[in-house]
Amino acid sequence: GKDASSTGLVGGVKVALLDVADPANPKELATRLYGKAGSASALDSSRHGINLFKQGSTTRVALPVRINEAATGSTSWFDPSSQGLVRLEVNHTTRTLADKPTIAGIFFATEALRQQAYGAYDVGQERSVQIGAHVYYLSGGMLRGEAW
Repeated sequence: GKDASSTGLVGGVKVALLDVADPANPKELATRLYGKAGSASALDSSRHGINLFKQGSTTRVALPVRINEAATGSTSWFDPSSQGLVRLEVNHTTRTLADKPTIAGIFFATEALRQQAYGAYDVGQERSVQIGAHVYYLSGGMLRGEAW
C-alpha cells in the first residue's frame, strides 16, 4: 500500500506485517517504507505484482518497487531515482519481518532514463518468480536470476 500522513498526504510505498488473529482488533507488527510521494509498486497496477513463496515457517516476499526521492513539497511528483525488486522474509513463528538486499533493476540517473520509466521499465509490468533457493526478476525486458 501507501504511507500517508495524519492529514491524508500520500507518501511512499508501505509494506506492513499485520497480526489478524483477532479480526476485530488487527495489530501492525512491522512496517517498511520505500521512497516518498510518487513511489510505486507493481501491486499498484496488478494483483500479480507480488510474489510469495512459503517454505516451512517462512514466507519470502518479492515486490518490484520504483523509488521516488523527490523532496516533500517538490513540484516534481515523478522524479524516480531507482527501481528494483524489494525482498522480505516473514517468519511465522517469531512474527517478524526481515529485510533482504534489493535487487537493482535500473537507476534513473539522467532525464532520458526517467523518460523510459513508463516504457521498458514500467514497474507495473515487472514480475518475479521464486524457484527453490533462487529468485528470478523480469525488469525492462531482461531476466535476472539470483540466489535468494
